[in-house]
Amino acid sequence: QSGHEDRARIESVTAHSWGEATLDAITRTTTMREAARVLGIHPSTMAARVDSLTAALGFDPMTGLGRTRLGIGFLLWRVQSSTVLDAVTISAD
Repeated sequence: QSGHEDRARIESVTAHSWGEATLDAITRTTTMREAARVLGIHPSTMAARVDSLTAALGFDPMTGLGRTRLGIGFLLWRVQSSTVLDAVTISAD
């Protein structure tokens, strides 16, 4: 599967109110418990979110390869959905 497919699946996850923050917490931490602490949620809530993510993504984001795929796909999604340069105009002076 390509990173583009993973990015598209990640985009569908970010439609949930908790999606982007949860993906970010998983990519920035090393354990589910630590990600739950970062988000200020109960570990069982985090486990339920990871189950939902696993179903939506088609891979477990908490395994070694899954974390790598999640990190790459989340980075692609962030770059492609960024609006930081939308207001910038470059002149040829």
